[in-house]
Amino acid sequence: PFTYWDSADDAVALLDHLGVDRAAFIGMSQGGYLSLRAALAHPDRVAALVLIDSGVHVDDPETLAGYRGMIDHWLSDEPLGEVGQMVAGLILGEPSLMEQWIAIWESRDRSTIAHPATALLERDDISDRVAEITCPVLIVHGEEDQAIPIETARDLCAALPDCRGFVPVPGAAHAPNMTHPEVVNPAIEAFLAEVFG
Repeated sequence: PFTYWDSADDAVALLDHLGVDRAAFIGMSQGGYLSLRAALAHPDRVAALVLIDSGVHVDDPETLAGYRGMIDHWLSDEPLGEVGQMVAGLILGEPSLMEQWIAIWESRDRSTIAHPATALLERDDISDRVAEITCPVLIVHGEEDQAIPIETARDLCAALPDCRGFVPVPGAAHAPNMTHPEVVNPAIEAFLAEVFG
């Protein structure tokens, strides 16, 4: 099955194609899973990490079962309905954006989530390898994230050798970069300016 390790290798292959030696990897949720694995598999290519509502652990069996049920429904021909509402609430937590995103999801080929969903459900726990990630890291996390509790992000920042900052985003759920860009973007800009001078 396709994994986040495969995605990390693909991202580095893109850097090769573009002639880029090193880059900052900025990833939200699954993008963070990819970025963390890139930092482990290709430390010489990852200059810095920005992790937005991401982590290193795997979900407990009950949570995984819930995700499997949502994904099975998503991949069916049925309208998204309550599952769409639940996913939009979990990710966005912002009622003004939820209906807009549900409409976007309904209009797309929903089968395209099969590989990312498999990677999500079958990801490996890399918590025992955190000390190997030596590049500078910024962690941004929504205080209301129900998918990945903010406490796990605080713990990750404390465990990383070079966590340069932890930015809790009040009122944000799982996608503060979408719902609170006025907080997230300046934090990322300041971090990148510090790292790259």
